[in-house]
Amino acid sequence: GPLDRQPVRAHRLEADHPGEVRRRDSLPHHRRSVHARGLGLRDDPPRSGIDCHGACCVRGDSGAPLESEEREELEALLPLVEHRLRPEAKKVIRSSGVWEETSSGEFATTCVGESECVFVVYEGPVAKCAIEQAFHAGTVTFRKPISCHLYPLRVEPLGEYDGLNYEQIDLCKPGVRSGEKEYVQLIDFLDEPLARKFGRKWVESLKETVEYRRSVFTETP
Repeated sequence: GPLDRQPVRAHRLEADHPGEVRRRDSLPHHRRSVHARGLGLRDDPPRSGIDCHGACCVRGDSGAPLESEEREELEALLPLVEHRLRPEAKKVIRSSGVWEETSSGEFATTCVGESECVFVVYEGPVAKCAIEQAFHAGTVTFRKPISCHLYPLRVEPLGEYDGLNYEQIDLCKPGVRSGEKEYVQLIDFLDEPLARKFGRKWVESLKETVEYRRSVFTETP
């Protein structure tokens, strides 16, 4: 992306609260700074998303949040993944399409029932993404919505900042336990989607910031 082709300028760090970091410079990719919570900036336990059974794909207030341009992506790939979908999902898509506008004016995938994404397919008890299955099969080039790829991180505009907030919910506890066992930090588990969203150089800069913050807290009496 654009950020990968541009240098990341030196930045000054501010901590408003323990576990938070703000970058005061503007990032080339999205012209925003970042306010990060829950990324392993302090002594947070390691985290991973393994063994969660895909519960976040079938529970919640709505379908997967979508960026505006992702609506066209979903519409374009539907003919290539439709054969993978469940009959009840196809029925919803025929009547309502693959995306909808939420009550807050944002966009999300449509759902079977209240919160089960139409692109969910099951392998035994595990909810998986039909789009991602097609991606790994080489059928489509779009992996899945970035909100899904980044979860349990959520990107939230905060004035001049983009907020990266870690949602600590019970659904993710199996993944937390797996991450603790394997000593996988959330920032490392989400390395690929973070780079997809913000660029590889930005991610490396963030990791440097994390290591700096850890050293500060380690040295604090």
